Amino acid sequence: MKEQLLLITFGWFLGVVSDPVIKYVQKITNQSAIKKTVFSELKNLIVRLAATQYIIQKHLGKLTKDDIKWIQAMNRKYHIDYKNTALEGMSKVLELAEDQFEHS
Repeated sequence: MKEQLLLITFGWFLGVVSDPVIKYVQKITNQSAIKKTVFSELKNLIVRLAATQYIIQKHLGKLTKDDIKWIQAMNRKYHIDYKNTALEGMSKVLELAEDQFEHS
């Protein structure tokens, strides 16, 4: 009888304690997932900003070699997946002389 009472009491105790422990573990897991999601979104924002800056500057005729170098630096830093042809094209443009660059 004492043994059964002890097992019942122990089971009740585990039931009471388990809920806060589970909530604590879920909270830590959710914070980690939220952090990963936010950083992923920021990385995607950098991609969009780099592409937008390139398009706007090119459209306005104000694209400079520094702009292209910045886009390439973002690619290296954040491992942005531009099409290889776009990156190759940017590298070729950087090799142009300044007067050729302004007319391209």
